[in-house]
Amino acid sequence: MKFKLKQEKLETLLEKLMVKDILPSSIISTKSDKLFSVQREEHARALRFLSVNKSYFEEFECEKEESIEIDVPTVLAVVKKVLPNTMLTIETKKNKLVISGENVNIKLTVRDPEGAVIKKFPFEVDNGVPLIGDDKIPLNVHFSLAISDFKDIADFGRSLKTEFYAFDLKKGKINVKVGDVLGVNDSITFTPPSRHVKSGESLSVIFVYAIQQIADTFQNDVEIKTATDSPGWFYEQTTDYTLGILVPPYTDEDE
Repeated sequence: MKFKLKQEKLETLLEKLMVKDILPSSIISTKSDKLFSVQREEHARALRFLSVNKSYFEEFECEKEESIEIDVPTVLAVVKKVLPNTMLTIETKKNKLVISGENVNIKLTVRDPEGAVIKKFPFEVDNGVPLIGDDKIPLNVHFSLAISDFKDIADFGRSLKTEFYAFDLKKGKINVKVGDVLGVNDSITFTPPSRHVKSGESLSVIFVYAIQQIADTFQNDVEIKTATDSPGWFYEQTTDYTLGILVPPYTDEDE
């Protein structure tokens, strides 16, 4: 694989691969017209999908399909040292990832992925509705939140030192309760402005992982597809890329 882009776009790409700290070791694959990565968090607490079109790059070459595994924090730390606006060429040479540009010559070891590499979209979609798992659970409640509001929701959790986030739909409005969603301890309920693209009759679902990492990584409005006591598909989409995180719900069995 070989591609060219500016320093800040490479930095952004690496941050979206890692999603803060969900996937520090990331597998990237190339096809003729895109770079992509589909990967599960090691404890099955999330699945990350990233597809980057060739329009994101200044140049993109792919003579054959290829997959490599990289230590993202190491690569990111090095890339952050490069001056912004520097044009960089990234290519694989045997077991090395070579990053070159003006006054830049970096060689980092990469490895072949262990086990099978996921090379397809992680679930079926019927008329825009994700169907999850063997039971084809439909995530038929679809709404979007401004990234600024989503960051506020995540920060409420940090303030309360919690990762409990309960989403419900009442009278056409999304409410998010952060904190002790099951008892009487500290909590914050926030009703952010939301756009409803498609709504089921009701919604009640709790997430206890990935909300803060998503808030730190996404740059655009957060699209959310979910259902009561069902996984949540959180994604951002531009003409250049799609980044999505599938997060399982909190259930009584998790207590």
